[in-house]
Amino acid sequence: MLPTVFIDIDNTLIVPHHKLSNRNLKALQNYLAAGGEVVFATGKIPVALYNLIERLEVKDRYHIGGNGAVLFNLAENKRELLAHVGNQAEKILLKSRQLNINGFFYTDEALYYSDENYQGERNESFTALEEPIPQAINDIDFNEIVKVLFFVDATDITFENHLRFHYEPLFENLNFVRTADYLLEIHHKNQTKGLAASRYAEIFELDLKDAYAIGDSDNDLPLLQAVGHPYIVENASETLKKHNFSILPSCADDGVAFLLNQLLTQSTLPKGK
Repeated sequence: MLPTVFIDIDNTLIVPHHKLSNRNLKALQNYLAAGGEVVFATGKIPVALYNLIERLEVKDRYHIGGNGAVLFNLAENKRELLAHVGNQAEKILLKSRQLNINGFFYTDEALYYSDENYQGERNESFTALEEPIPQAINDIDFNEIVKVLFFVDATDITFENHLRFHYEPLFENLNFVRTADYLLEIHHKNQTKGLAASRYAEIFELDLKDAYAIGDSDNDLPLLQAVGHPYIVENASETLKKHNFSILPSCADDGVAFLLNQLLTQSTLPKGK
């Protein structure tokens, strides 16, 4: 019996701003056809995954969106909200406008920007998969906000510290989490892919010790620690590499396909940490 594999999307399965590679696509199709279970565990919101889910014919399966905010099933139109920023997002919005810093606010179906003068200069960053076009954050229910994103280069420590200084005093049960070299997000402290995977395991009576996971970013750490067989791609963050997880070829070199194909052929693999 093939194991369940939790797979991150950006920089793990798909190179940002690129299409799903033919090799990864074929490996996913073969794995699913052989009876394997694939769960996408991503920072993207559910609507961004619809085309990918339909293409792979996995609409009837559950996936994790919003970095652990929501567990959803497209075929049954089911969503279980596990954790979210909620109405604390209103404080974050007000502070963003005071500081003249644009933040992006996500519900599980839409994307909003905070800067009233925003001209769409970052639209290219939201084109991978089918993420919705950002729109003005007017007349929304802040309880629906699942996460807040800022574009902050990992090398710009001064700007990152500036954000933390101004935003962290506002937080109640929220954390800053780096999800890419250029992305810094605000999540609920209980909003992790690991906790979402645990909920998935509870529903389907899955022993996570038998499951595999593949990731690349710091936000994947709780998921990697939750499963019995954690893997990272070669382009993973230095933080993840310090944990001595087993390393696959990079995202650009189709590391996901490498692992899935090995599982299909039942080759002997290092079992990870």
